[in-house]
Parts: sequence; C-alpha cells; structure tokens
Amino acid sequence: MATQTQPVAADSTANLLSQTLTSVTNIKLSELTKQRSEFETKKDELSRAVQSESDQLRKLQLLVDSRICENGLKVEVRRFLELAKVDPSVSTEVMKSWQGALEDELRIRSEKLKYAGLYGELVKEWLEGGLINTSAPRKFDTMKDAEQKEIRKQRQTWEAYAFQPRDTDTAAIRKFLEELFSTGPIIQTAYKEVVKSTHDFETFLKTEELDECSMTWIIEGMLKTDSNSFAPEKREILTTFLRNDAAMVELADVLNMRLASLETHEWHSEPIQVEQRRQLSGKYRFFQDEDLLQSILIYYIGVEWSIHFKNTLRTFRSTPWVWKPSSKPMEKVDLERRCDFLGVPSPDGRTNERSVESARETHFLDDIFLEQLQASKDPQTESYNMESDTRLDQNQSQNTVQHLLHILAAETILKQKQGGDMSVIRSDFRWFGPSLPHSTIFAVLSFFGVSEHWIGIFRRILEAPIKFVEDGPDGKVQVRKRGVPIQGQLGTMFGETCLFCLDFAFNQLTDGTRLYRLHDDIWFWGDKKSCVEGWKIVSKFTELMGLEINEEKTGGVMIGGQSDGLPEGDVKWGFLKLDSSTGRFLIDQEGVDQHIVHLSGQLSACESVFDWIQVWNVYGARFFFNNFGIPANCFGQAHVDAMVETFAYIQRKAFSSTGGSVTSTLKSMLRQKFNVEDIPDGYLYFPVADGGLELRNPIADLLAIRRHITKDPSETVQKALDEEQVAYSKARSKYENETSLRTRRAFDSAPTVEFMSFEEFTKYREQTSDALGDAYRDLTVVHSVKSVGSLFGEFYHVREMYRDEMTKRFGSLEIVPKEMLATGMVDMFRNSRLQWKE
Repeated sequence: MATQTQPVAADSTANLLSQTLTSVTNIKLSELTKQRSEFETKKDELSRAVQSESDQLRKLQLLVDSRICENGLKVEVRRFLELAKVDPSVSTEVMKSWQGALEDELRIRSEKLKYAGLYGELVKEWLEGGLINTSAPRKFDTMKDAEQKEIRKQRQTWEAYAFQPRDTDTAAIRKFLEELFSTGPIIQTAYKEVVKSTHDFETFLKTEELDECSMTWIIEGMLKTDSNSFAPEKREILTTFLRNDAAMVELADVLNMRLASLETHEWHSEPIQVEQRRQLSGKYRFFQDEDLLQSILIYYIGVEWSIHFKNTLRTFRSTPWVWKPSSKPMEKVDLERRCDFLGVPSPDGRTNERSVESARETHFLDDIFLEQLQASKDPQTESYNMESDTRLDQNQSQNTVQHLLHILAAETILKQKQGGDMSVIRSDFRWFGPSLPHSTIFAVLSFFGVSEHWIGIFRRILEAPIKFVEDGPDGKVQVRKRGVPIQGQLGTMFGETCLFCLDFAFNQLTDGTRLYRLHDDIWFWGDKKSCVEGWKIVSKFTELMGLEINEEKTGGVMIGGQSDGLPEGDVKWGFLKLDSSTGRFLIDQEGVDQHIVHLSGQLSACESVFDWIQVWNVYGARFFFNNFGIPANCFGQAHVDAMVETFAYIQRKAFSSTGGSVTSTLKSMLRQKFNVEDIPDGYLYFPVADGGLELRNPIADLLAIRRHITKDPSETVQKALDEEQVAYSKARSKYENETSLRTRRAFDSAPTVEFMSFEEFTKYREQTSDALGDAYRDLTVVHSVKSVGSLFGEFYHVREMYRDEMTKRFGSLEIVPKEMLATGMVDMFRNSRLQWKE
C-alpha cells in the first residue's frame, strides 16, 4: 500500500503562527535570560555582602539600599530603619525579621524569573519538537502491525459499503410508509400537510437568492460545525471571506449562478479526496476534502433542507392525535372523580407541568426528536456522531447523550421503587453513514414530497468520484454508490428523514413506547413485553431499509429478571455497563485496560512537555471522565467513588515506572529535560493565566463535587412517595371536613360519597404528582466543577488546594507575571494545530 499521509503542521497557516510564536518566544526568552542572569549575579553579590557584615543594622541597610530589592515592603523597612538608627529599644530580633522579609522578596523574585524562563523553554521545545498531529505525514510502513491491520480492515469495510450499491425494494418501502401514514384520517391529513409543505419549500428555493448576509451565516456555520473536516488553509480562507465584504458579495454572485443551473451543474469535475482519521474511540472515520466552493454550496443546500424537515416533521408530531402518548391517558370517569375530590386536574385531562410525564415530554422534544437536524441557520456546534478530541469542555452532543444516561438511570430507580419490571435495549446500525442505500433515501424523500428534480440533484451529489489521499496522485478513482458523507447537514438530513420513519413506526406499533434515538444510536426501555415488541419493529425496519444491526453495540437486559426475548449482549455505553441485577451503571474494567495501553502510546510519542500535558488532559482526563458517565444525582456517590478508584488505577498502570502518578511523572520529565528540582505541585495544576501548566486532575475534580451528589438516589424517590402519602391524608381530611360542614348546614342526612382510595389517588401519579416530578428532575441534576465553583471560577478548587504552598513559594497565587508569558499566542497555536496521532 502507498504511504499513509496524514495532515501536518506544515501547512501555511500553522507555519505562519509557528514562526510568529517562535519570534515572540525567542525575544521574551532572551530578555528573561538576560534579566535573570543580571538579577542572580546582583543577588549573589548582595547575599555575600550581607553575610560578611557583622552589624545587624548595617545588614538591613545593605538590603534597603540595593537596587534589585524594589517593592512596597522596602519602603516600610526604610522607615523602620530610620527609627532603628536612633532608637536603642528596637531589638536585633526585630531587625532580623525585617531582613528575612526582604530576603524572602528576593527569593520570590528569583523564583518568578526561574519559572518564567522555564515556561519560555517549554514553548521553545514545543515549537522545535512539533506536535502530535494528524496533520503530520506519517509513513504507513512505520506503524505498528496492529495499527496497519486495523486501518486496512476499516478501509476495506468502508469501501465494501460505499462502492457496492444495495438496491432495496422501493415498492415495499413505499407500501410500508403508505400503510403507516394512513392509519386514520387525522394522520392522513397531517401527512398531506408534510407533502404540501415540501412542495411549497421547493417553490421557495427557486426564488431565494444569496446575498452578503446569507454568506455570513453559511460560512460561520461551516466553521462552527465542520471545522475539523477542513484543512487549516481552507479554514483560513473561509475566515478571510468573513472579513472581506467585497469577497462575500462576489461569492454570493457565483453561488447564485450555480443555484440557477443546478440541474445541469457538473458537481464533481475532479475526484473528491477522502482521508481516514482515527478517533479516540479507536474507530476510523472517513472525511471528504471537497472543492471549497462546492462545499459551500452543498452546505447551504443541506442546511435549508435540514431546517425544512426539522420544522415540518415537528409540526407533524405535534398535531393532536397523531403521536401516541407514552402514558395511558386518564379515563373520563377518573378525571371527573379527581376533579370532584381534589379540585384538580381540569376535566380536559392535561398533564401536570411539574409531573414526571411532563419532564419526559420536554426532554424528548428538546433533546431527542430529530436532534441531528438544524432548526435554524444558527447550528449546534457538533453532531452526536462526531468526536471533539481536542476540546476540554462538554459540547452539545456529549451533553445530549450524557443526559440520556441520566434519564435512563432515573427511570430505572423510579420503576424499582414503584414495582414492576424494567427492561432496557440499546443498539445502533452497523456503519450507518456508509451503508445507507441510495434507493432507500430517494424512496423516503419521494414519499415526503421531494420532486424528481431535487432527487436528481441529490443523486448527482452523492454519486461522487472518490480517491483516497493515502493512495497518492495516481490512486484508483471509484464512484460512491451507497452511503452519505460523514460531515455536513445534507448527509445528516438524508439519514434523519429515513430514521424518522422508524421513530413514527415505533411509536404507532408499540402503542406509545418512546424510542430514544440519537442519529443511529437507539435506546428504549419499559416493561419486557413492550421492549420485545419494539425490538421486532426495529429488526423489521432494518431489513426493509437495507441496513444492518451492529451486534457489537446491541444488547438487552431485564433488571432483576430473565432477558429471554431481548437481543443478546450487554447494554453498554463508553466504559459503562448496565448491571442486570441492580440496574446500576458500572465501569467496565476491560475497556479501561485497553485504552490505558493506547493512552500510554500517545504519551510516549510526545516530543514536548506541552504535547504530553495536552494528551493527558484530553485523553487521560477528559476522555475517560466523559466515558465513565458524568456524575449526577441518579448515579449516587458510589459512582463518583468508582470513578476516583479507576482514575487512580489508570495512573498506577500508565505511570508504573515513574512513581505511579501523573504528578510524579511530569515532575520527572521536567527534571530530566530542564534540570528543574523541587517543583511545587501547584505549578503543574495552576491555570496558564497564573503561569502554571494547567495539568488536569480528574480525581481532585471528582472529590470537589462528591459531597454535592446525592448519596443514595433511591431515597430521593422514597421521599417523594412519602410526601404523596402526606398529600393524600391532607386531601382526604379536607374533603371529609368540607363534606361534613356542608351536610350540617343543609341538614342533609343522605350518605356522602366516600373519598377515593390511596390506590386511586396514585393511579396516574406520573402524570399528576408534583413531588414525584420534582424528584425525577432532581435525579438528573449534574454537579460539575464549573457549577460548584462558579462563583469563584473554574480553578477555584485548584487554587484553594495549593494556596499555602504557592503563596509561600511565589508570594501570591500568580506564579509568573502575565507580561512575561506568550500565553495568548500559545493558545491560538495549540487550538489551530493539535489533533490526534494515529
């Protein structure tokens, strides 16, 4: 096979930044070296002079007169010195204490210069050594055999899908959809509105013209959502466009010409370059590097169609009596009795806004339903299926799936406390993006009213000639016959419209069971009978649409019972595995061990300390932290304790030869590379803004939030059930007292209607109970280091932990004055270049 070329730091943008940062660093480092040398020389001379002086008053005078001792304390000591010269009551001990204070100031000044110089040396090493970067060229034959095999295997699998058409039975698909969307007059009418809306939208597209404002949202959207897909020089070009009004106008004119001739436009005059990139999960993804103008045009088309279907299908779902509710509606007689006995709810049967069911519906509509599609021209930052390897914060997609795990945990606790069986199924489609048949896509789009004109355009966009970057300029060119590109809203729209059909079929055929679908990742739960039926529906849909179930990610369990009838396999996500006996998510140690090996390989490949810290922060801290499941009340303190124990285990395994911790290992590196001894722990963990290295400590973060996490989440639900008993007693007493009063006033001896039983009072508790709804929401509350320390900033706990050590060493919490550091340019350079090594 030809050489495996990967991106590199050699692109023009990165080179320019590198050259600029190198110049700034060299200037600052040269000046710091000069300052430090002069300071240390004068300090040594002063120290010798003070030591050789026998008179204590004279010692103090030497220090005060020294030009290197310049601070506010010196002014105070000078005034004290004038008093000591004329007042014999000033003791030698007092003068020694002032001497010590001035010498401490000199020591602190020396430390600040020392660590400012160290920072400069670290930056210099980083620039000279190069970054671990997927942009760096890496010969294929220098990779480990296992890596080569995995790359070949995944590429072969991708090619087998992308270049081999799968002709599905479009007539059968059409028949299935017609039956599904014609089960009643209300659904039929709502479906016709979808088709009409699509026709109207196509008419609108014919008249829309792009202008400068249009180009702004298009390019800003591309930079926000597809930033990892573009080569650095293309990102720079897009950014340049945004700053040039004339260029934006010209760009709009060109794209308008292309839009006017879409039917005859030649979409792919040259083969599209495809690049294989490794994700932290170990899976390789295949990114297109398309002509920039073509990318802009396709992005615009994709967003417009995405917005159309997101809004149209949401309207379809919200049409009364179209979507089946997940909970059984109250019967009329129950509504009337609750109104008579309790005064609530109103006879129209609306669900209490504080109830569990209301929370479920809000979560489903806001976070789950067609989550991948854009609802407006202001996009989400990243899609669910895209990893953000270099970011240390939680992106929207991560928040979505983490919240889903919290919802599942809360539902399990709720079910366990109320009694009844609880089953859970998780699955996804194997290689969904590359395997989605074009015939399926076009059958679904046609059913929803997309014209042959637009289907023809989509066909020409999808059937693109493709060539792999690694194969070189003479590599084989093949035409895509199946699947969609991983990046961009157009491919997402194709996938989501097809899978919306699964959403609706599942809702209708399971009588309202919720299907929690994030792109092609599928979760559902409830009683075993509903889950077994739901799995049959998913399996039938999969076969009809020409897809495949991913057996590796498929599993079903019944909590505390037998899982027969459910798909085989564990229910897993990240490093979590659902325990079938307890219903709790536990950390899967086997998966952790595999990634410790990869983490060690990434760290050992680093050529600079900054690289090493960034790899630890992104992989050793954030990646593991996220994949252990973000701590929330529903997981309890036991989950936090398990995370702490596992992070300690990761450090012992990864750093067994250097002290068993990330702290001891980094100190050892600094000692060996830069001959720096006695490094305070706080220096490693303090933020860069304070002059530190900003090493992440996930264990400290976890311990900071542990006390805010509910110890036993089941007690939260039990408390709500107890409150329910109290509410029932109060309602009964109120009713009986009011009934008695009315009877006495009317002198009515007729028997009164007995108050409802507790069983009747709680029959619809998930739709009516405020207490249970509040408990449900409380279980999903997340406590992060940012939220716990929000009043004082993200690094509040780090500063507090090392306050005494750092203040004693550096005189304050600022290790190095900001003007001595090139932190801003370092951040810019790091963000522009750091990606993952294969």
